[in-house]
Amino acid sequence: MTLRLLVLLAMLGLPAAASAGPSMASAPGKPDSTQTKPAETKPTQTKSASLPPPVVFFLAKGEPNACGPGCQEWIAADGTFDPGADGRLRALLKKLGGRKPPIFFHSPGGSITAGLGIGRLMRERGLTAGVGWTVPQGCDPRQAREEACDKLKRSGRDLVAQLDTTRTMCNSSCVYAMAGAAVRNIGAGIQLGIHSSSISFSLKRTDESGHVTRVPTKASPAAVHMALQAGYVRIAAYLREMGISPGLVAAAREIENDRLRFLSRGELAAFGIDRAIPWKVRGGSSTSRRAEAP
Repeated sequence: MTLRLLVLLAMLGLPAAASAGPSMASAPGKPDSTQTKPAETKPTQTKSASLPPPVVFFLAKGEPNACGPGCQEWIAADGTFDPGADGRLRALLKKLGGRKPPIFFHSPGGSITAGLGIGRLMRERGLTAGVGWTVPQGCDPRQAREEACDKLKRSGRDLVAQLDTTRTMCNSSCVYAMAGAAVRNIGAGIQLGIHSSSISFSLKRTDESGHVTRVPTKASPAAVHMALQAGYVRIAAYLREMGISPGLVAAAREIENDRLRFLSRGELAAFGIDRAIPWKVRGGSSTSRRAEAP
């Protein structure tokens, strides 16, 4: 058996659902609310230790205009970003051929590496992104998580569904993924949550048959600091690539990793996240123009 140290396995956001408290559950008999506006007196909320399963991507179909004017089908992105998430999205896009439905995220974040990969893929394909919770037909909209519903989402089938933009979330690395979309539709009431990143280190073990396992391990404070700094450099470079202000990552770094702060509408505009005019690719480089206020 061989043993190798992965210097940086993943840079993780791992924020909670937007609701405060230790879980996403609401009062009995009421729909679970996975997005709650922050209290007027508190700019941040405590994140939950409970996270949804790894993100799943599937094609959803609804009533006419279900996902916007003239939009009846969309890609649902539901769950926690994990390593390989961008690869699963790429596989679905390949299956769709030249079709480019919008993608709606319902995610607490997770792996920043995956988030950046998803963002680059959306920019490459010229995709529109928004935030919304996709509830397939047969799932209970009162339940934030339901085992049978999760299996349905992972069935690989196109699903008849409804899009809920009132009880949804897009936090941490999901915000960085959104930054990569060619067009971002962030409707009134939609909140994007940010906080600082954390680092995980692990040992990678490969046995004689080639099976790989990863075991969490500790690192020195100096190593953690260096890895975090390198990770923030990567995020900043990505944001420049996408035309987003470095103020976004600066704002995120101010919030402790176990807290969550929602961006104001003014910040969405100031950071360049809320754009109405799509990006155009000219000669292999991306250019953009911000929509002027009427």
